[in-house]
Amino acid sequence: MPLEFLTATVVAFSLAWKLDAVNAIISPGGFPLVEAKAAHASLAAFLAMLPFLLPPRWRKAAWVALALGTSGLALVDTLYLRYFDAVPPVRALLYGFQALGVRHSLGALAHPEDVKLLLDPLVVAVLPAGRRPWRWAPAVALGVMLVAGLRLLGLLAAFEAHHPRALAAAWNPRYIAATVGLGTYHLVDLANTARSLAERPVSAEEVGAIATWLDRHDPDAARGALAGTARGANLIVIQVEALQQFALGLTVAGHRVTPALDALARESAYFPNLYAQTGDGNTADAEFLTNTALYPLDHGAAFVCYPRNDYASLARRLAPAGYRSVVMHANAPAFWNRYLMYPALGFTDFASADAFQQDERVGPGLSDRSFLRQGLARLEAVPQPFHATLITLSSHHPYDDTAHFLPFDAGNARGHMLGRYLQAIHYTDAQLGTFIAGLRRDGLLERSVVVVYGDHPALGREDFPDLAALLRLPAGDRLAWVKQQKVPLLIRMPGGRGSVRPAPGGQVDILPTVAHLLGVSVRGTFGRDLLGTAPARVVLRDGSLIEDGTYFDATERRSYKLADGQPVNTPVREALALAGEHLTYSNAIVKHDLLHRLALVSAAARPVP
Repeated sequence: MPLEFLTATVVAFSLAWKLDAVNAIISPGGFPLVEAKAAHASLAAFLAMLPFLLPPRWRKAAWVALALGTSGLALVDTLYLRYFDAVPPVRALLYGFQALGVRHSLGALAHPEDVKLLLDPLVVAVLPAGRRPWRWAPAVALGVMLVAGLRLLGLLAAFEAHHPRALAAAWNPRYIAATVGLGTYHLVDLANTARSLAERPVSAEEVGAIATWLDRHDPDAARGALAGTARGANLIVIQVEALQQFALGLTVAGHRVTPALDALARESAYFPNLYAQTGDGNTADAEFLTNTALYPLDHGAAFVCYPRNDYASLARRLAPAGYRSVVMHANAPAFWNRYLMYPALGFTDFASADAFQQDERVGPGLSDRSFLRQGLARLEAVPQPFHATLITLSSHHPYDDTAHFLPFDAGNARGHMLGRYLQAIHYTDAQLGTFIAGLRRDGLLERSVVVVYGDHPALGREDFPDLAALLRLPAGDRLAWVKQQKVPLLIRMPGGRGSVRPAPGGQVDILPTVAHLLGVSVRGTFGRDLLGTAPARVVLRDGSLIEDGTYFDATERRSYKLADGQPVNTPVREALALAGEHLTYSNAIVKHDLLHRLALVSAAARPVP
């Protein structure tokens, strides 16, 4: 065998091994990984043969570049999976610079064993190059590429036969990657992204179908009895970094984790079963959901991909009533493209890092203590009525920088990611308590609707065993992980009347609920008034649905009782089709900027009839 084929073989084996290693993170068990391994082997063989199509003098450099590029991609995939618990889309490259803003998290996400993903470029670089290239090498390489390519296409065809249109719709990226291989998924995603960039305009008939669907699902028709009771009140929205529902009411080692939020919940409408619906944008997606009542994109973040759209946002709905909308986040204005997106959402003022005195840093930025203290001072100067959003930061992953500000004994979770999270959220809770006390002291609390919610889940699947042990979750509960993907929602009205609202909801429901309280229409949104009469329904970003106490799993296309995780015979086709309508129509509205064509921007500010 010519020496060049030895190099190609080493590259092929190393590439297949790297893809298998990352796939083990995607699916530690439960998915059909045989197909993924076969796909990885085929893709690796195909790529390793490509340099034979170059002139001999360029082949060695091409193999080194291939090994280096795939190592970098494997490392990016690994870190992204650990942080977002999702497969990175091609569009993530558009906001890859965001990693610099959370670079302290990268150190916590990287494991010592990850270095093995970076070794093969060195091995390939020291392999000897053949001095007398075999003239039949290109022909043999083409033959290998043909066989490998056909094998890969066969695997994709088999997957498509079992899951029609799943690849084109990027229906469930994690499942696709785990089944047909991570490398194959990246190629499919690249093709989908290229196709979306060249998408045809939406036809008038399609716009009409969306308009009809929105009219049929109009949340104004199912508004609650409290609609309009807070008309004219200020609105203060606090998005809390990584606040998960399980932390509220939790006692660890004899100490309450969130005493301030627990107290606020007792004088608020408290929604303990609100599911996170964020996608690739994580924190930015939570802002998007709450401000627009549209779902996150199937790929990428709307904050980055569509910051120049016109949105029928909460700020735009409140503006005709004289509300001034301000937003505060003590980070760089370009982070998550906020300096472009906030004007698109109708905010008139954006206070970013430059507007705050950087007197105390915690984790990735200004401490929540300083941010909320300075934020309160800013609110006191805003003409009323105002709509203000404050976004906290200190409880950001990897939760390792608050212990010396406010110690907390995490008990058996001490030293684990879970323990650090409990410590961080305990710190942020204390700062929120001080902020609420300041609102009460200034008289703003009784002149305002105060909304507090979590932006996204805090822990990855690798941390779930620790959480299950802490919460004493039943080991056989099929839906234990799904049921922990909840974030709390607290809505305090003037007067502080407390109530617990156990019906399930999602972050897309926050805007309709709050807007109705303030007497504003929510026509053209996808959520529902959580205080209204519409049936409880939650559409998750992967296409799954929660309704009538049943979880309809889009991955397995099966249904389970939410209470105990037991399978039920409820048909899933119609339920998943309904979830698909929500996601598909919302996607179309965002990607094609349809709100003007739907006449929803101009009509957004009408009062509730």
